[in-house]
Amino acid sequence: MSGRRYGPNVKNAVELMDLVARAFKLRGVIDRHRLFGLWEKIVGERLYAVCRPDKLTGDTLTVRVIDSIWANDVRMFESDILAGIAEKTGSDAVKKLRFVTAPITPKAPGPKPLPPLDSIEVETADIAGRLATPELDRHPALREKLMRLWISGRRLARLRREARPEH
Repeated sequence: MSGRRYGPNVKNAVELMDLVARAFKLRGVIDRHRLFGLWEKIVGERLYAVCRPDKLTGDTLTVRVIDSIWANDVRMFESDILAGIAEKTGSDAVKKLRFVTAPITPKAPGPKPLPPLDSIEVETADIAGRLATPELDRHPALREKLMRLWISGRRLARLRREARPEH
């Protein structure tokens, strides 16, 4: 795509999308999707746990809240939420919030962080010694993964020994 076809002022894909959105009158659709994607950053972790945007109709955003008590609490932050929407999306298309009590979808769990190797309570000296090879020196991430795998195997074997019924 040359700059001449879309105008000499188009510098990147964001500007091109903005130009196309204005040409096809899709500005509201793009703002809505941007708003829904940024909701957690707009309201913060605490409010994100209890409310989600549901639909944008004109200048009114309908927000689902888990119950009426939380709806009253969230309503107190209405001006902050509207300011956050304008700041994060770069659009002042949302002027009012409407709160409805309805179930919300839970936040999808992210990957569980791995514990540091120091906190694992197994004997790691012999494992580290066996993994100290020139080949693995060049690949520290692979060495760490192998160490975790080895430690998990030992931990599982120990749990199986402890769970074995005694006769």
